[in-house]
Amino acid sequence: MPPEHVTTRGHLPRLGTKKFASAPDQASRARAWVSEALGPGHPAYDDCELLVSEVFTNAVRYGQGDTIEVSAYADGHAVRVEVVDAGGETVPHLVDDPDGETGRGLLILRALTDTWGCRRLPDGRLRVWFVLDPNAP
Repeated sequence: MPPEHVTTRGHLPRLGTKKFASAPDQASRARAWVSEALGPGHPAYDDCELLVSEVFTNAVRYGQGDTIEVSAYADGHAVRVEVVDAGGETVPHLVDDPDGETGRGLLILRALTDTWGCRRLPDGRLRVWFVLDPNAP
């Protein structure tokens, strides 16, 4: 079933799904779209803004398609964001290189989220998702 027909993920209602061009300048548009859907009063707002940028930028850098799809699900406390790209040769993995110029995005993702993951879809696309829940233990 295409994501636009998914109305919830777990207990979180879908706020929407939007496609963006796979280009570096679109990361700010994806971030703004998710931020607007959440609203500035949401407890996960600030962390979500940062993480959408990180995950979207990785999709641009490592995905091989022309578009990136972003879906957001949220209630008054938690948020889940899914970023789907066309897939690439590798899946996201942590890089342990403190002197490197890149590779910190997944470390930030791991540090700020309650849970995150990635899954190669049957059609070859890659879904990277994260959940922020300020009320989680």
